[in-house]
Amino acid sequence: MSLSLRVFGLIVLSLLIGGTVAYAEDNLHSIEPTKEKYYFSAGCANCSEDRYVLYVSIVDYKTGQIRTERIDIPIEVNKTDRQSSFFGFAYSSSRVVKKINDFDLYFYHELFEDNKKISSSLLKYNYKSGQLKKMREVKASEGFDGSFTIFPNEKVYSLKRKDKEIWQLYSLEDNKYIASAKNMIFLYGGNSFSLYEPHINYGDLYYNYNRNSYKINFNGSIDPLYPWDKYSDENKQESFVRKVGSAQYSIIRSKDKVTAQFITKNQKKVILSEVTPSLFNQFSVSQRESVELFSPEGKYIVSYQYSRSPSLPKYFEVYETETGAKINTIYIPGNKRIDYPNRSIVWSDDSEEIVSSIAIGYGVFNLRNGVSVRRSYAPEHSYSNYTFNFELEQFMVAEDPIAIKIGDSLVQYEGQGTFFSSNGTAYAPLRDLMNGLQGSIKENNGKYIIKYAQKEMKLDKNKIMTWNHRVFYPLRDIIEGLNLRFQYTKTRTERTEGGYKQFEIFTDSVETDEVH
Repeated sequence: MSLSLRVFGLIVLSLLIGGTVAYAEDNLHSIEPTKEKYYFSAGCANCSEDRYVLYVSIVDYKTGQIRTERIDIPIEVNKTDRQSSFFGFAYSSSRVVKKINDFDLYFYHELFEDNKKISSSLLKYNYKSGQLKKMREVKASEGFDGSFTIFPNEKVYSLKRKDKEIWQLYSLEDNKYIASAKNMIFLYGGNSFSLYEPHINYGDLYYNYNRNSYKINFNGSIDPLYPWDKYSDENKQESFVRKVGSAQYSIIRSKDKVTAQFITKNQKKVILSEVTPSLFNQFSVSQRESVELFSPEGKYIVSYQYSRSPSLPKYFEVYETETGAKINTIYIPGNKRIDYPNRSIVWSDDSEEIVSSIAIGYGVFNLRNGVSVRRSYAPEHSYSNYTFNFELEQFMVAEDPIAIKIGDSLVQYEGQGTFFSSNGTAYAPLRDLMNGLQGSIKENNGKYIIKYAQKEMKLDKNKIMTWNHRVFYPLRDIIEGLNLRFQYTKTRTERTEGGYKQFEIFTDSVETDEVH
């Protein structure tokens, strides 16, 4: 998942119902084998009639078009005057539904009597088959709060027990009890625990209690987490070591200095930071003027470099663990001191390159080239559950592609489509755009000349952006440089059939909207 990380709440709907709940399994649905992203949201078609629905907004990454489906959730409830119901997604707020081709959606369904919860059910609905299955039902009389929290990729869920004020972890496959926690259980997403022992990785579960953190292992054991240097002897030489991708990362502390480094599989040593101890830092790793963070699959190490002096710059240095090469330096605007939690980076959509950081701002940016983009979501929803039916390695940004219409056709994207950078500039893939215009491109030693009809245009090399050997260029510059005109329409915020935002390019004169 964000950027920022996407945090979404349970979509809770209150309506009068009652009686016994039945779960049908006859709503079949097929999925086209195309390159698409699926946003899911829940609601009620007619709340007075207790009709639950699933809204699905589907983004075609080949064109940028969006279509919306409405599917009835096959829950039938016999109404009485004494009962009411709540229904919504049951996911952990720290993880959206973003596993590739994972079309199992989890909901909770609660029944109330005289405003008191009497039972809660965990439901699994498969968007591909249309089947709805009750996974588990718990009753308030048994001591359960009934608030399910699902970690679908980890195949576990948690339940709160009101009678004991604990959170219990269960297997999603067979409801087998795993462990108990003294507070709400979270999923580790890459922040805060880089230099802790034992090592904690993406997909690990933990909870906080009395200012301490604890890792929950899937075998039921619980390990206290603590900073590597918290209980160590500052006069003793020692190391913190962990494997990151194909490299070995370490911090080595001696009387003379504290060194953070990693060694590639080809034995290349890369020094990330080196600090001479002083009375101020007292050898403490937490006082180093750098913090290292690791991408989900260990492809990159990101070293946050900072200084206690407001006049000195603060920045992220990005290293490849495979080669040891430093591939980018991303400077942080302003000179304010940044607290430790805000120095972290959150990796989006299980991508190794696409990240967000409060230190940079709330936008989403690419580690390899530093490109920052606006964040886009499904129609009418700022936060949403979503999944893909394709891998994201070839994509540069975490924004859904913007459609470009030329005549009666849409530009066909072979990879990354048109997107808005964070400053509002729309960048289009040059070859895809010129194919749509039936124009031509000439390239010589990195210099580009494009032609449409009888008009030629030289591209400004300072405005060219490249990703995976593909060239991107400001769309407005191309349109105006080729004496074309365009209209820009925004329908993505509307829940309408076929609604999406798009540029429409004309060869005759029309009014031009203000887009950079």
